Order: sequence, then C-alpha cells, then structure tokens
Amino acid sequence: MSFSRSTTNNDNLIKVSWLCAIYKKTKFKEFKLAINSIICQKGNYNQEIIIVQDGNLNREFKNLRSFLKTKNKLIPINYLKLNNNKGLGIALSEGCKRCKGDFIARFDTDDINCEDRLIKQIPILEKNLSIAVVGSWVGEFHSSNDLFLELMLKKAPPMHLIKRRMNLFNPINHPSAVIRKEAISKSGYTDMPSYEDYYLWLKLRKNGWGFENIQEITVFMQVDNFFEKRWGLKYAVNELNFLIKITKENLINKFLIPIFLLRIFSRILISRKFQKFLRSFKNKTIHK
Repeated sequence: MSFSRSTTNNDNLIKVSWLCAIYKKTKFKEFKLAINSIICQKGNYNQEIIIVQDGNLNREFKNLRSFLKTKNKLIPINYLKLNNNKGLGIALSEGCKRCKGDFIARFDTDDINCEDRLIKQIPILEKNLSIAVVGSWVGEFHSSNDLFLELMLKKAPPMHLIKRRMNLFNPINHPSAVIRKEAISKSGYTDMPSYEDYYLWLKLRKNGWGFENIQEITVFMQVDNFFEKRWGLKYAVNELNFLIKITKENLINKFLIPIFLLRIFSRILISRKFQKFLRSFKNKTIHK
C-alpha cells in the first residue's frame, strides 16, 4: 500500500489522491506552498500526492528532487513525467491512472488549500453515493512582489442549481473539486484546452451523476494572470472548439448555442480591463 498518514497507518481509512500538473510556467515557490497546505490537512485519511510534470520545467525547479524527498517522509508522492507538453487535460488523464484513492482531490500549484478542506468535502461523498464531484467557493487573491493586495469571494451554486446552471457556465471551481474516482473511470479528463473540467462535468451529468458545492471557502486561488488567460482570440477559439464538441455529443441543448456564441465574441470584442472590472463587480470583495 502506497498510502500513509503521519498520524496513522490504518489501511481501513478512506484513501485520497491529490492530483496536480506542473509545467514550464509553474513557480517553484508557489508549488511548495501548495504542497505544504496538503500536508497540513486535518482528519485521518490515507493520502498520496500525484504530480504530473507536463514537459520541461524552468530553472526554479532545480531543487525539486530534494524538496519532494523531504515531503515524501510525511506523505507518499508519485511523480510522473511527460517528456513533451501535452496540455492539462492529458496530463490529468495520465495522473488519474496513477491515483489509487477512492477520491481524487484536484489542486492547482499556485493555490493554497484550507486545512479543513477534506473533512468538509469527503463526508458529502461518503453519505451520497450519487454525487461525483464536490466543489466549494474559493477565495481569489491578487498579489504583487509577495505582498497580498486583495481577496475576493468567488461563489459557486448549491446542489439544486448546479445542473441547471451548467447549461450556461461552469458551476464548479476546478481547483476546489474532489472527485469520486469511480465516476471518472470511464469518462475522465480529455484534451480540451481551457475546458478540461467543464467538459468532464457535462459528461458526468449525462451519465446521471450529481454534484455539490460547499457554500464556503476551501481553497485560496491566485488569479494574478487570470484575465490574460481567459480573454483574447486564443481563448475564443478554445471555447468554439468546446462548443462544437459538446453540441455533437448532445451535452447541451442546441437552443443554447447562441448564448455560447455571444460569449465567444465577447472574448475578442470586450477589453480585458473591462472584463476584469465586471468580474470584480460580480465577486464580493472580502478584504483589502
């Protein structure tokens, strides 16, 4: 058994696999904070961390091996390297194959997980076997030169609204998702740039699975570069390819296509600064 926990070695405990992907733009300092936030988790679970290296890394990771060796004494770490950059969807798909846990806890390498994340999300999956994914609100923070600037609350719809809201937008904050491995054994991550998670949720919905969002923060997510990633021609093309795919597979009703097309055009026509203003206005600022 590759699982262990510093407080116990009971094989009867629930097994959780933490999954992430790192690539050339990953920052080593942020990566270390993310790993440390996992090691500090409350609750007795048998845990492991699956790290997928998606292509080459930057020079900051020269001490990666020694860092992982130290952390491996506290929690088993399974490291998988892809020689060429394949994209997040493929990287996560390969990582899922290595996950031995009953549940897969997604995390991004520039985010910080609250220490009570698992003890809030796992019990929901234990009690309701029809639920495939449990997400939560996230705290979006901005920083500059290591200084904290602002924290905003990004909410997520509760259970009774998720499937309906999924027709129009992604209702699950991906870095907060804990996923039942059984649910994605056949409908897992695929190559769908910028929409790997949204595509997965739609497939799970079609297969009859349910979803839940905890109405509180379990992850603090850094969004300094968010707006540059989410707007522009490249992102619009990604969304158009996504729309074509989900339409062909009947994952959404065809009468929703005009709404998606309108949003795709907005990626190009509306300035990033104005989009940033709209997002800041929509989300609730909880600290400055």
